[in-house]
Amino acid sequence: MKLGYLEGIRGIAALIVVIWHYVLYFYPPLANTGDMSFKEFFNYNTHEQILMLAAETPLCLFFHGQASVRLFFVLSAFVLTYKFFRTKNYEYLSAGAIKRYFRLLGPVVFSLFITYILVNLSLVSNVFIATEFSIKEFFKEAFFGVFVNGSSPQNPPLWTMSYEFFGSMLVFSVAALFAKYKRRWIIYLILVLLFHKTHYLAFVFGMMLSDYFTSELYSEYHDKISHPKIIVFLITVSLFLYTISGVRQQIWGSAIFIFCVLHSESLKKFFSHTVFLFLGRISFSMYVMHAVILSSFSYYLNKILIGYINNFLSMIVTLLVSLIIIIPVACFVEKYIDRNSIKLSKKIYEVIVK
Repeated sequence: MKLGYLEGIRGIAALIVVIWHYVLYFYPPLANTGDMSFKEFFNYNTHEQILMLAAETPLCLFFHGQASVRLFFVLSAFVLTYKFFRTKNYEYLSAGAIKRYFRLLGPVVFSLFITYILVNLSLVSNVFIATEFSIKEFFKEAFFGVFVNGSSPQNPPLWTMSYEFFGSMLVFSVAALFAKYKRRWIIYLILVLLFHKTHYLAFVFGMMLSDYFTSELYSEYHDKISHPKIIVFLITVSLFLYTISGVRQQIWGSAIFIFCVLHSESLKKFFSHTVFLFLGRISFSMYVMHAVILSSFSYYLNKILIGYINNFLSMIVTLLVSLIIIIPVACFVEKYIDRNSIKLSKKIYEVIVK
């Protein structure tokens, strides 16, 4: 049973991350209004002030990249444990744990290899990535650094890979150890308290939602919770938490949002739209590749545009034109790199278990 609507949400979140980085690096006042003093605020013209005030409203949902990453983590844990909780087949956990590194590896290596080429051809700026990248650093970062250190000077969005890897191992382990334990929700509560200040809280919540969705509890309470008034209330709470600063608040907001979607047929239908499913399919590839394009093509395009139009419009035009490149590149990477990475991870698993 494929949960297409979750894929659709992932696709929207990936696009929001891309928008966030273009706003952050080509029109930073819009991304940093929360850290701005009154004096700094009034240094901008009226048009810019209106935009910055709008960014402090729920409109920031359209470019709130940090919160979208936390939503990624909740979705990852949900999807990774869903088949296990639905079938109670422990092979899904062992297979997932063995395949995880190799499944993530392909697009990561490819993105860093393209970055290596562009850096050494002096075709990137330092607006987003480090402009020194040796072959030794490439191998170290691509195969080890991003998964262990949680940072990548050459492709900053790859900081999430360490959380994706270790967060996956966390939920696989917890599910394997406690799935048969009737009082496992006590274990979940302990984990929530233990990780409440870290990104691993998102993985705990994702696993909890997956367990809940496949349990009798979901069927028992679905009709009551799916009442439109309850859904609207919970969505309002989730968006409020989602749009304020703070890792913990945004993770709670993300988890409540997914909880609402699981109980709303209307939201499931909305996020299952063909466009959203397409974005979901290329989401990982779009995520790992957009920084490369931002730091090369987009940077030089924006540099030309700001000589003719204001900074805000130049950011908008740069983003829209860059998406014309980012999306086809993501399609290429998804088809030829990501899919083969998934196939490779399955073959490695088969070799190991045999």
